[in-house]
Amino acid sequence: MGFLVQFPERVAPFVSVDEQDGGPEALVQIKTSHGHLRSWSMPQRNALYLARSALPAFLIVYVIDGEGEPKSYAVHIWGTEIARILLAVRKAEISGASLNRTLTFTLCDAEHCPDLLAWMRLEIDGVGRDYSARKIALRDNVGYEEECAVVRFSVRNFTEERFLDLQLGLLDGVEVERLTVTGKRFGLEARTPRLTLDGARMEIIPKGSEGRMKLRAPDGETVWAQARIYHASTPPGSGRQKVRVVAGCLEITCDHAGRIAVKAVLPHDRTASVDEIDMRAFLHVTSSRGRIALGLVMAKKMIGLGSITLSTPAGEMAAWEQTRHNLEALRRIAAYEGAEPIRTTIRELGEVMAPLSVLDALICDRAMRIEFTPEAGAEERFTRHLAYGCALIDGQVIGVVATRPVIDDRDVEGRRVIDFGLARIMFAVHGGGETEVREAYLDELDRLWSNDAVLATGDLMEMLENSGTDRALIADRPAQPVRDPLPQAESGTA
Repeated sequence: MGFLVQFPERVAPFVSVDEQDGGPEALVQIKTSHGHLRSWSMPQRNALYLARSALPAFLIVYVIDGEGEPKSYAVHIWGTEIARILLAVRKAEISGASLNRTLTFTLCDAEHCPDLLAWMRLEIDGVGRDYSARKIALRDNVGYEEECAVVRFSVRNFTEERFLDLQLGLLDGVEVERLTVTGKRFGLEARTPRLTLDGARMEIIPKGSEGRMKLRAPDGETVWAQARIYHASTPPGSGRQKVRVVAGCLEITCDHAGRIAVKAVLPHDRTASVDEIDMRAFLHVTSSRGRIALGLVMAKKMIGLGSITLSTPAGEMAAWEQTRHNLEALRRIAAYEGAEPIRTTIRELGEVMAPLSVLDALICDRAMRIEFTPEAGAEERFTRHLAYGCALIDGQVIGVVATRPVIDDRDVEGRRVIDFGLARIMFAVHGGGETEVREAYLDELDRLWSNDAVLATGDLMEMLENSGTDRALIADRPAQPVRDPLPQAESGTA
């Protein structure tokens, strides 16, 4: 006999009546028997109904003993019971047996709880308010922990090596003559395929696992990159395996014989992250220093992958070195603005090499010196430098206003030579407009002028374009160039 039991709601304080949760509902199968029964059997079809339902389900058996006293026993259809029901049904389907065959449940003693409704409510509340969602998840996922399907396909001229490459995502796909997908649960295949295709193209997109790649140059400089590790194997018997590791611009494969192949793959027109491009630049720059050691960190263990070297023409070395400096400048500006560094291409970076080099010069930690012919009436000695720069990358303006303290200011044969200290970013844009940068530069000039003798050179790119000429450097001045006056002695009579 089956019932639907509606439990009363539990009133939550400070919650309006219309917002209160209704009480839970439960499916209850009630049975009665005589004797000393401690188990009960029901048709698998009925048990499957209880397991499939999103509602809580219980089996209650009242047993009348020889003295006429009823004893209550109960089973909560949850956890292992749901798994046991689904496994029994899967076996019956495979064997072709009827679901009218019975399934036996061991009954637990519920005599300690004279109020069975209260006991059921405790069981439901013990699972949580999201009982239905958790039961559906359990019902739909139990038995699939290791495998969920078996794929069978036939391909002409398909070697084990190509099969491994297909699993690793190294092939775009293969033409198959016939493909079937058969569900597998509790390690048991279903009787009939879930999907059958005659003539199809199959592509495998591997999921892989996470790791970290370490590149170490002979001088100790290291670069780290997030890695994705893919594993492939042939069917049992041949025992062939192959591993693919993708980290930034590096793609590494290792076969069952321990042979390792490494490729640096990052076309100049492929959009990539700053870190990916920096790895490519690192490989070029460090190639002249010797071989680069590779290590893969998986599950907190370092696995050595040997070492590599990259052939870089001598004429390209300076450009790759400056590219690394420019990428660091992009990182710093993005960090200052709380943004992610822009994604771009190697080709685009090459096209804006000069303005990016200006950004690098403005904010890098390296020493900076300016040598120029001063204008007439220029400050005898400067105490601070102020300038700005902008670069347009993929339609986005990356700009910065920066200042440096003057470390040394001297005259050398009619020219001024000034050395500067560490840079400080005063303003930055990451995707804004060039006008914003210019206005921020003028605001900083007005602010700094009251306390410093400022060498304000404006757009540093324009200054560099005019370098090498005999023209005097004309520095910017604030709109109202007024400094705090020096204190004067008070007037009076002796």
